[in-house]
This record gives sequence, C-alpha cells and structure tokens, in this order.
Amino acid sequence: MSIFHKYGQRESNYVWVGDQGFIGLDARTAPDKLPEGVVSEAENVRMRTKEIETRPGYPFVGWFYPDWYPFDQEYGQDGEFKGTWTNNGADSDVTITAGTSQGTPYTDGYQYLRFSSGTASASGLILEATAEYAGSGNTVEVEPVAVAAGQNVTNEPFVWAKMDTSSSGYHLTRSVISNAGQTPKNTGTFKDPDGAEYAVVVTESSTWFGRKDNRPFEVTIPGGVNDDAYLMQAFDDLILFRGYNQIPLIYTTVTNAWNEIDSTDQGDYTLPIPNAKRGLYFQNRTWVHQKDTLYIGDIGNATRYYWLENEFRINTGESDEIVTLFPFGKYAILVFKENSIYLLDNLYGDIIQNMRVRQISSRIGCGAAETVANVADDVWFCDKNGDVWSIKQVDEERAQLSGEPVSWPIKPMWDKRNLSNVSTWAAAYYDGYYYLFQSEPREDVIEDILYSDYDKLNVVSVYDTINQSWVSMDWSYEWDMIGRPMILNALEDQRLMMVDETSGNLRIIGYGLVDGSVGGNDEQDNVSPISRVMSRGFFAEKGSAQQFSRVRASIAKLDGDYRVDVFTDGEEEYTANSGGVAQEILSRITDDNNRHTYINASEVTGYDEWDPTNVNNDFDDPYRYDYSVYPSSSTLGIKLSSSGIPTTRHQIIKNEVRIKKTGNYAQVRVRGDNGNIRIKDMSVAVRKNMNLQGERV
Repeated sequence: MSIFHKYGQRESNYVWVGDQGFIGLDARTAPDKLPEGVVSEAENVRMRTKEIETRPGYPFVGWFYPDWYPFDQEYGQDGEFKGTWTNNGADSDVTITAGTSQGTPYTDGYQYLRFSSGTASASGLILEATAEYAGSGNTVEVEPVAVAAGQNVTNEPFVWAKMDTSSSGYHLTRSVISNAGQTPKNTGTFKDPDGAEYAVVVTESSTWFGRKDNRPFEVTIPGGVNDDAYLMQAFDDLILFRGYNQIPLIYTTVTNAWNEIDSTDQGDYTLPIPNAKRGLYFQNRTWVHQKDTLYIGDIGNATRYYWLENEFRINTGESDEIVTLFPFGKYAILVFKENSIYLLDNLYGDIIQNMRVRQISSRIGCGAAETVANVADDVWFCDKNGDVWSIKQVDEERAQLSGEPVSWPIKPMWDKRNLSNVSTWAAAYYDGYYYLFQSEPREDVIEDILYSDYDKLNVVSVYDTINQSWVSMDWSYEWDMIGRPMILNALEDQRLMMVDETSGNLRIIGYGLVDGSVGGNDEQDNVSPISRVMSRGFFAEKGSAQQFSRVRASIAKLDGDYRVDVFTDGEEEYTANSGGVAQEILSRITDDNNRHTYINASEVTGYDEWDPTNVNNDFDDPYRYDYSVYPSSSTLGIKLSSSGIPTTRHQIIKNEVRIKKTGNYAQVRVRGDNGNIRIKDMSVAVRKNMNLQGERV
C-alpha cells in the first residue's frame, strides 16, 4: 500500500511513496504502470508471506554417495545451528559442538553431533531439540536423552542428533554414478511391491536405484542407452523406453534385472509394444506413440497390444510428431504434438468404440515433453518457443487452451534464452509452486554473470499459485540439472528433487537456506543464493518530473549482506553505497568481527557483546548486529543454558538515506549477496513544488 509522512516547518514538504507488502513479479508492464505490491524484477526470492525473502536452498541429498564417503570428517565449522536448542529449563554445563561421526552412520544414513564437554548438574536432565545444522536447512532431530547427576558426558554421543547426510558442511559430492564414469540421461521413480519408493537415475549403461537411509544399487542395462531414455511404471514393473532404435526393457523385483520385452508370437493377435521414446500407463493399459501413430496396450498386459484394433494415427498426413501423452481427468488423455494438441476422451469400457478425438489447438503444440504438468486443476506446458500455456477443463467434454501464454508477464526476463534447447526443459508442480527448469545463455541476469552451459538446466522460473503470480527466476552457478523432476519421500515428508548431471547427486528443490556446491577436492561447501529485487516505479504525481530526496527499506537479515540502490527513469543509477553515511546505512556486510556487536554501539547501554559460547545465557538480548550462530571450532561449544538458542532469528534494520534524483518515477533495488534477507517495505520520499501536507498519495 502507499504510505506518506509529513515533516516539520524546517523541513521541505514531501511524501513517502512505496509498498509495504509484495505479491508477485511482472517484467513486461512498464514499472510506473504496475499495481501496488508487484515488482518489476525478482531473482532468487519468494513472496508468499507478502514479504520478499531469499529463496530456499537447493541442497544435495546423499542417496547416491559412494562407499568411501569419509564419515569421520568433522563438519559444520562454516555452518549454522538453526532451531531452538533447549534442556527443558534446567541450567547445566553441557555444551554442543560440531562433532565427528559416531559408530557407522552410513548404515542408517545419518551423522551425529556430540557433547564436547561438561557434567550434568541435575539428575534426570533431559536434552531435546529439533534444529537444523550446517547452514543447509536440513532437519536435525535430537532424541530426548536422560543423564544422571554428575555424569561426565565429554565426547559421548548422548545427543543422537540424527542428520540426513546432506547436512554436513563438507562432504564428497562425487556419487557412485560419477565414480563409475557414467553420466545421467534421465530420471524416474519406482515403488516396489512393498511400497518402498526409489529415485532411479538412468545413465548410458546402467540404472541406479537410491532411497532414503539405504545404500544405492546398480542394475546394468543390456545394450545400454544410445539415445532417449524414459522410465514408466506399470503395476509392479518398470519399463525403460530407449528411443526408436532400441527395444524397450522391463525390470521386475523378481529378477532384479533388465530384460528385453518378450517378442515371441503369443498366438493371440498381439504384438510387443514398439520401440518408442516415451509411454504412458493409464486405465491399466500402456499407451505408446511413435511418430504420429498411437498404440494402445491390452488391459493388464503392459508389454503387448492388439494390433488389429489398437493401432491408429492422430491427424495423419501432416508432419506433426506426437511429443508426449498426459492424463486429463479420469477418462481422457491429452495428445501433445509438435504443432497441435488433441484430446482423447470417453476412455472407459470398450475404449476403441467409445473413444472420441477432439482438436484443442491447430497452432500451438508442445516443445518439451517434460514441461507438461498438472498445476492445480489445469495442465501447463511449454511450446517450441518456450512460452508456457495452460489447458483448462471447461466441462466433462471440453478442454480449453488459454488465450495467451501464462508466461507473458515474465517473458522479458527470458529474452536471451536458448530456444534450441527448449526440448530439454522440464517442469513440476509442488507445494503450490510451478517450477520451470530452463537452460539459459543469459548474460544480464545479474552483474558479471554468464551462463556458458546452454544445455544444462541452470535457471528455474517459479510461479506461485497462492499469489497467482510469477515470483522469481532462480539461478545458481552450481546447477547443471537434467532429466525429469521427482517427488519422493525425503527428510520427513515428500520433497521435489532433480539430479545434477556432473556429480550424479540429487538436489532437493526449495529446502533450507543454501545450495549445495561442488568445491575443490570433490568436497561440498554451501552457497547462499544471490537475490535481487527491483521495485515498481514510485511516483507522487503521474507523468510529471519530481524530485526524490530519500530512500527507505526495512530489511530483516540472518547472516545477510545486502545493498540498496535507487534508479530513476532514463538516467543512470544512484548507488546508495557510495560513501559517508549512505555506506554505513545501506550496505550491510556481516563478518566474524562484527557479528555479535551492536548496530549502534554508542547508543546502547547495559548490554555486553555476546559471547558466542552463550556462557552468559544472553542470546535473546536486543540490538545485536546479527543473530546467526557459528561454532568456531570442534573444541568451542555453545552452552545450552535455560533460555535455549533461537538461532533462526532475523535482525530487523530500518534503512534510510538521503538522495538527490529527478525523474518521472524511481525504483528501489535490493540485492542480497549472502545469508537470508527479508524485505518488509521499500519506499522513496518525493518532494514537489506544491503543498502536500498530510495528503495520501
């Protein structure tokens, strides 16, 4: 909403114009035409709470780590405790540090923290916590542990801080896949007869099955994969399509091996399903397409079809190949071709007799098979130009294509996208967000960034169905994702995951605070997303030149560095980080030397600088510059104390600085270079040669 402020008689008259809440992104509409709460640029952020916050991380999860993973490495020295550590109100001498692993955690997929030193001060003391560690945002579950009075707990693993292996601050990111010299081609999921879910990665020679708390295992592909690879589950079996030149394979838990589908004559006028790039299992039948021909399998038989009736063409006579099939409700299938879309409905009973074919579009087709996804009640997909379209079910018998691309508001941020690789793009709908994974050769995402790996999925455009708006274009130096997004049970609930092509490891999409990064010596470090937001154009009187005299932004930060800039239309930017008072106010950099000092130390009395061991039980004291917590070494712990350590706390700083700019409108840009920041409001002060005392703009 717009805000204003009136100064006294000795001050010039001006009003504050800005936004106190944010809902989405529109990069197409002119900045001064945007409604309240809509920004003109947004990268690596989310807005669901009506505040702009640095996006969640894309950390690795260790389902495909090799046997030689060094579990005895110390970890977390550059990480953070995230959560509340408490000992049920009883004070004690117990401290927590980054510890080494205890026992053989690989068997259950966990690492452990330990007590560094201390003696329990009271009998029956119970330590318990739920927290996150190592800056990755991965949950640490600390099981309650009772200790006796006077019991020495030094170096004992009494606190079984169970951690998914992705939580360690440093660990190998080479996977069993990359160690075997293989490269992922595609991914899929598989649920075995016992209900266990697996992430399956297909390479040129093998499939790798991985799941939570278990060792990954390899199943060799006879003949390998020369071209396309696509996994389809049918009943308890898994079928691997390998393109037009290789026979499909079938995997069963009975044989635990891939075998070619049976091609012998069954004497029942059926044939084996043909070589294909993809398939769909729907209504207990396998649906396979080849060029413009559709093959419908027998009920209950995933690998054969009745060739006399169950083979026909869609829109024959045109050069328009079928790209993919997608379910549409209970009794219909969408047929996406390169330049058109059809609907097969009435798919029940005698399918061949009942089926109807309806054309939805003769001008728009599908350019990327993996981009087709259910988004709430609709189906979204990308055409060959990379535009996102929506298909809505009007009634039981009709489907309707959107009148214009859903991606229209964000498309200007894609102007330099690599259209030759649209076919590699992928998409998924998860937790109210539509994620579009793209390969982008864009040079102007942010200063000094150039994407050279055009065939890698290194950019993710995000649409929030709650806010009904695009909210961000995510990117990272570290990503080279490939294949189909997977939703699997990971960390305590369902999570969206993708595989990295180089390392062969899985990333969780949108979890924690940081991205997993492949560092030197095959180790992982954690990298904070670099966020950037440009506000809409603020003005007091539309279409007239006006003077902007101040900029204001309220920002909450956790171990965050940020800067604030101001732009006016048609002129060079004014950088608030230019020296003097502005530098102190609008360029906030956190380092180990000022982390626990006070924002305005000369104005704060009665508080001492916080001791990072929390020996004074004063973590909650106000005015600290930053509330992040880092264990500085394996010997320096953090005292639990009675109040606990709520280390997800953000420090709110209200920034204001004088500027001198003239234009028709002004925009505020906030860039976060480290940690997590939340933008609560942005505004500028506008001074005009007229009386604006007390009026709302």
